[in-house]
Amino acid sequence: MFLVNSLLTLLEACCSRYLKTIWLTFPEDMDVALPEAIFYAANAGAFHAVAGWLDEGGGVDAHCAEHRSTTLLMAAAAGGHEAMVRMLLQRSASVNLQNSVGGTALMNAAAYGHTTTVQLLLDAKADASLRGISGSTALMYAEYQKHTEAAQLLRHHAKRLTAEEEAAVMHAAATAPTPSLSGHRVRIDGLKGRPELNGRCGVAGRFDAAKRRYEVAVEGEAEAVLLKPANLQEVLEPALHSPRPCSPDPDPNPNPNPNPNPNTLYSPSPDPIYGQSHTLTLTLTLTHKYPNPDPKPNPNPNPLTLAP
Repeated sequence: MFLVNSLLTLLEACCSRYLKTIWLTFPEDMDVALPEAIFYAANAGAFHAVAGWLDEGGGVDAHCAEHRSTTLLMAAAAGGHEAMVRMLLQRSASVNLQNSVGGTALMNAAAYGHTTTVQLLLDAKADASLRGISGSTALMYAEYQKHTEAAQLLRHHAKRLTAEEEAAVMHAAATAPTPSLSGHRVRIDGLKGRPELNGRCGVAGRFDAAKRRYEVAVEGEAEAVLLKPANLQEVLEPALHSPRPCSPDPDPNPNPNPNPNPNTLYSPSPDPIYGQSHTLTLTLTLTHKYPNPDPKPNPNPNPLTLAP
């Protein structure tokens, strides 16, 4: 144990001297890559060396080019160094970054069986569904390496997330009005705050469960208006046909017969395909049959005698 502590102390000293040397070679505004020595320090748990490098301006999400673009958090997680992981997370290290082969800090912790570190990363919103270039997830790494506790923790986490997602879907369905007006043409009625919208029509969009209102695209308005379901009435006419007007008919006594010519067939609405009205005129010729003024006499006056 004394030998290990001595080696860590020596490593910290070397890293501190190294980081001061390389820091002088880069401009202050440049994102410095993760030096290999600091990568090894993070993997070995050399807390002070890593903290010192960060305090000198090192990037908490810097990548080490010599080790597949691995970050400090990935290196610390692979070593199972909880204090280092906590420190990096407190400094806003990105928990879901992936290296050049798709590896994450959570995958590293799971692959090496560091159950406590796995839990620490999950609490920091690590995404257990991410996959490396081989298609493996953190759970697959834990199972392959036969780390039973880490695998069980990841399975339990996945089940909890699934249950939470299902509960969220059920809650949204329960809070949404029935029947839903989303996507339907509606008429506004009963508004007190904006009475000028009463009688106007629009299309109801999504339902905001938190505000208990629909986003309604009102005709003539530049922006959508949030309205309660109680102030909306569905217009049942299909949108492709002429909808029921949203204001009273200006002609209270329309002509019931728009075609005064009885010899003309009238098309009451434009053609739905070509958009034109067609009129067909029929010309009727009436012929009256009068009796023949000079009928031909019967050649056989005797009904009992057959004519030759």
